[in-house]
Amino acid sequence: MNQTLFALLNAGAPASAFGLDIGYVAAVFLIFSLPAKLMIDWLWGNAHDRHAAMVVTVAVLLALGLNMLIATGIQVPRPHEAGIGHSYLAHAADSSFPSDHATVLFAAAWAYGFCGRRAAAWLFAAIGLTASWARIYLGVHYPLDILGGALSGLVGAALSRGLMAFAGGWLLVAAEALYRRLFSIPIRAGWIRA
Repeated sequence: MNQTLFALLNAGAPASAFGLDIGYVAAVFLIFSLPAKLMIDWLWGNAHDRHAAMVVTVAVLLALGLNMLIATGIQVPRPHEAGIGHSYLAHAADSSFPSDHATVLFAAAWAYGFCGRRAAAWLFAAIGLTASWARIYLGVHYPLDILGGALSGLVGAALSRGLMAFAGGWLLVAAEALYRRLFSIPIRAGWIRA
């Protein structure tokens, strides 16, 4: 089933240049929407925005840590390494499962959802689906890699939620104190929020 779904979603040969361009932008650049959102939330947001940004950051780090553990025990060759489908994106020959891109974006979606930020949760779920489609389309992931990433993201977000419920208050205070010290000049100038 995994290979059948991959065959349906993977770009054929020849593939349209327009489709490959769209896929490339989605596969490579959509991931940067998360650090941009976190930066906006932290620099110009209120305490609730900053708390959500911390929950999301911790969720992503925990989920990626889980992926590293999974990859040490499960090595899945990427489709092009297995001679399956067509590859249009150069990638390191590391384990395909689970997808780190999907993990990051879906961890953000889950974590924003757990923080009650529904709009951000839906936004990152949509970005995650788009980037995941593109990575299958360009031949670097199977659909199950994406599902594995979404589940890793869920575990990371759930662990982050628990950790932040336990220690989030003092972590936020410490992070804000460090932020105010490091960014005192732009804060005083009114460029960013204190």
